[in-house]
Amino acid sequence: MSTISKLKNIQDVDPITDNLEGWKVTEGSPIMKTWILHTNNDETMISGYWEATPGTYHATYKEYEFVHLLEGHIIICLLYTSPSPRDRG
Repeated sequence: MSTISKLKNIQDVDPITDNLEGWKVTEGSPIMKTWILHTNNDETMISGYWEATPGTYHATYKEYEFVHLLEGHIIICLLYTSPSPRDRG
C-alpha cells in the first residue's frame, strides 16, 4: 500500500549545522545546514533540505541518495567515474 506524507514546514525545524557523517571539507571553508523534514517509520529513508556555502566536500555514502538541486551547482563523482557537473532543475 502506498502512503503519501506531507513534509514539515522548514520554518518549524531547526537545521543540523555540523558537517554530516562521511562529509569532509577538501577545499575552502564551506558551512552546511541540513533540515530533516520527514523520516519514514523504519528510519531507512529521510527527506529534507540541505544547503552549503561555496567550497568542496568529499562525501562517502553507503546508502542511495536522490538529489533535486534547487539552486547553484554540484559536481557528482561516482567511484571510478568521471565528474558529472549538474545545475539546478
